[in-house]
Amino acid sequence: KVFGADTRLSLIFPATEKHINKYRRQERKWIRETPELYSKVTQPFIYAQPQSQIQWVYNILSKAVEADRIVYEDPDPLNGFIILPDLKWDNATAASMYLVAIVHRRDIKSLRDLTDMHLPLLKNIRAKADIAAQHYGVPHDKLRLYVHYQPSYYHFHVHITNVDIE
Repeated sequence: KVFGADTRLSLIFPATEKHINKYRRQERKWIRETPELYSKVTQPFIYAQPQSQIQWVYNILSKAVEADRIVYEDPDPLNGFIILPDLKWDNATAASMYLVAIVHRRDIKSLRDLTDMHLPLLKNIRAKADIAAQHYGVPHDKLRLYVHYQPSYYHFHVHITNVDIE
């Protein structure tokens, strides 16, 4: 079959039911999450998630897996993190560079947990993202750093991409 230029294909193998559900069409609703709604609904949901769902993150942070893929690490327990290529990226094409900074701290689950106390951590990630990106030939003015809310997993991480990625 011939696909048009506006068609995207994602092949995920092996795919769990969770992977499949992520890409199924779902009804979407706009919700304004107030601090009260967060504390009564969202936060209890986040903290009810079993640790097993993010054990793979802890395995990366402890270097039990993917140690050879680490581009940069700051081991500081408060302001440290690991930067490594996202599995979506081919690890070579600068125009589609996609890295992820995963913080060492386990007490930051999402954007909602950040306070002014975390500014040194965020500034550290920003500064070291430049170094990591230069490793792939991506200059400072081509970097985009962002977080998702809600994230796909509840351990704070920052996406570091080339601005040219759609």
